[in-house]
Amino acid sequence: MYKYPYKRIGERPKDRKKKLIIYLSIFFLVVAFFIPGPNGLARVIYKYYQKQCLHKDIEQLKIKAELIQAKINKSKDERYLKKYLQDNYQMIPAETISP
Repeated sequence: MYKYPYKRIGERPKDRKKKLIIYLSIFFLVVAFFIPGPNGLARVIYKYYQKQCLHKDIEQLKIKAELIQAKINKSKDERYLKKYLQDNYQMIPAETISP
């Protein structure tokens, strides 16, 4: 009976070289993606994150602008202004003061 001299597949010297070449090529590809530079993966991910943050800020500013516009439109109404002044500054309407 012929006995294979190696216990596991991949233990032969040729298989070890193939494994080493595969692992080194994968390692260098991963390192190439993370090289700091204008096109490195880390920088691209960071720029994408910044873009998302800016989009979120823009949406919040749009909401604030709409609220301010609504307040401006409300302030043009005379009844709202009278009620606002009475509620916040305890101002009495001129009609209630007797001469």
